[in-house]
Amino acid sequence: QDYRPLPYKLRNGEMQVLSRWNMAQQKLTVSRVQCAVRVAASGAATLTSCGKGPTLWRAWGGPWNALHREERRVHSDGDH
Repeated sequence: QDYRPLPYKLRNGEMQVLSRWNMAQQKLTVSRVQCAVRVAASGAATLTSCGKGPTLWRAWGGPWNALHREERRVHSDGDH
């Protein structure tokens, strides 16, 4: 596992798993494997929720959205 400081910079073809250990303040409600970010050869980043609870994401300045276990979302530049 990679627990270096955020932000992570991923290249095409790379994947990063995020967990409670990637948080500034760890929470036991966040799973040890909460989500994975995969960058396709095309550069498109896909967020996959893997945790028991939902994975939250949002577009810059927008509301939080939930992804539930095994749900995926292709992200755009500016999503968090």
